[in-house]
Amino acid sequence: QQQQQQQQQTFNGMYPNNHQYMTNPMSASSPMNTNQNFGGSPGYQQQSAMMQPQQLEGQMQGMNLNDNSGFYREHNAHPMAQSMPANQLQPNSYAGGTQNNYYYGTQPQPQQAMQPHPSMIQQQPSTTAGMHNAMQSMGLGKVKKIAFVKPQEVTPLYTDIRVTEPMLIQTQSFLISSPPYWSYQITSTLAGNQGTWLVRRRFRHVVALEDRLRHACPGSILPPRPDKHATRALEEASTQQSAEFAVQRAKELEHYLNQLAKHPAAGQSQVLRLFLGLQDDIGTAWAEVSTNALTRLGAVGAGVSMKVAETTNLTAASAPAHEWEEDAELLALCSSENLRLGAVSQAVPKLEGTVILLREQGDAAGALGMELSKASKTLDIDYKFFEILSNGLLRHGRRNKRLSLELGAAMDSFLHQYKLVRYEKMAMQDRRQAIQRKAKERGRADSRALYLSQQQRNLQINGQMNQLSQLEQNAIIMDSQALDAVSEADEIGARLKSEIHRVAITRRTEWNSSMKTVASCMKEACSERVAIWESTLEAFENLFRIPEQAPQPAQGNIAG
Repeated sequence: QQQQQQQQQTFNGMYPNNHQYMTNPMSASSPMNTNQNFGGSPGYQQQSAMMQPQQLEGQMQGMNLNDNSGFYREHNAHPMAQSMPANQLQPNSYAGGTQNNYYYGTQPQPQQAMQPHPSMIQQQPSTTAGMHNAMQSMGLGKVKKIAFVKPQEVTPLYTDIRVTEPMLIQTQSFLISSPPYWSYQITSTLAGNQGTWLVRRRFRHVVALEDRLRHACPGSILPPRPDKHATRALEEASTQQSAEFAVQRAKELEHYLNQLAKHPAAGQSQVLRLFLGLQDDIGTAWAEVSTNALTRLGAVGAGVSMKVAETTNLTAASAPAHEWEEDAELLALCSSENLRLGAVSQAVPKLEGTVILLREQGDAAGALGMELSKASKTLDIDYKFFEILSNGLLRHGRRNKRLSLELGAAMDSFLHQYKLVRYEKMAMQDRRQAIQRKAKERGRADSRALYLSQQQRNLQINGQMNQLSQLEQNAIIMDSQALDAVSEADEIGARLKSEIHRVAITRRTEWNSSMKTVASCMKEACSERVAIWESTLEAFENLFRIPEQAPQPAQGNIAG
């Protein structure tokens, strides 16, 4: 009791007005209350004392609250509150804003709705998460125009390549007789007046050239190679091969080789240099086209397995780019290119079908016009309108045929892009394989480094330094292979990026020119067809027009 009285006197000294206080009801009855004063600080009973609201209002009335007080600065109270009695003040009566909805220390602050933690909110995964060059705001869901940059020009090593003098060669032996094939003379003019190369190659060598260029220049979008058509395959297998076929194939090969010479990567490669410059048979350097049947069969067997794997990977490469691409810029380029490739694959066959329909319509109109012309000559003069109609149909048919030829010539750029779809997918496939190879080599290097760190101390304690040195050497080899895979993937990515920019700029230039040509041809054809049928209608009107009779003179005039 004496200790409680001393504590009460100390508390009264702090508050001399001697108001009534409320104490915590648990302070006297709770067994946890020790009623001790540790270190001269007020006891638990003093700390739990709270002022009643009426007594607090009386003290607030005596406070000197002015405009410069901390209360107004901190709680945004209105200065007019000092002129109002405290018993008339209501909550928010002096609050200038909505920050304080309660008296200072008299009412508890209203609890706000609890917001869930950000980690508990389910967010959609970003397609660029983890990419080293991904921006903070990618604008996902918005169509962003990609600015293509023209790559740096590369000086070609060959100024002109000519394919001439096709020669039909028939090889026969005692055991094996191979079908005849065409051999072509290829003349390459070197840049800088360095000379001219002259070799002879066959179409099989050109196929092998493309395969080797794909492995020598991964990530490059090569120009499309001339294909073997179904009718040409039958013609090549027969003993009677026309010279027209060989001339047409020579033109296609010449165009293809000149495109390869202008390519920034393939034109500078040693593979193309060997193909154009080796005077001997190319089969001595490339086993897949060797004249020796056993050597060729062994190389062809390995090549077939590789092509099957490439076909499988090419099908897998059609998956969305965000599933395998790790570079943000390449991801945007590959995604836009995949959309364009799909549109081209669907639209170009329809355009070809339209040109075929125009040609067939012209043929049908011409045939009908010829039949009507024959009928007009054999029938009576009353059927002269057959001749007029046949004339209109013949002119209409000839105009449609000419339009189909003009549109077919203007669609060369679209057909080129249609053939290029396969090669762009191959370039993306090279990039995907490089990324997979990089991840595999990194995993092997990390596992080898982890194993070395686990075994290093035990081997040092046991004195097995030779084994430790071998493990370190293996870890170094794995690490160097991983670095090589990383540099290779980066090189292929940079090459693919440059190739997409180059193809896109070329496509825009050629397509703009082709579209202008198509629009001009369609406009001219429509105006001419309108003129044809307007003249035909006028001829019909003149044929069926009733001649006007001269007016009869009056009776009075006749009598006079």
